[in-house]
Amino acid sequence: MFRGITKVNMDAKGRFALPTRYRDRIAETCENRLVITVDTEDRCLLIYPLSEWVLIEQDLEKLPRNH
Repeated sequence: MFRGITKVNMDAKGRFALPTRYRDRIAETCENRLVITVDTEDRCLLIYPLSEWVLIEQDLEKLPRNH
């Protein structure tokens, strides 16, 4: 859906606003249902449509649980 880097500012409470240019597209393609997670290696946020995240979860569930 989206790929790339967009810098945003966070307020004192740790909130950020999605850039206007993305809002309509997000509403249109994923009904405003997103999952936001942290990439600990690149120190950034990763934002996925919920439908995409469900597929990632399914892949994660297949991994061995002994790590």
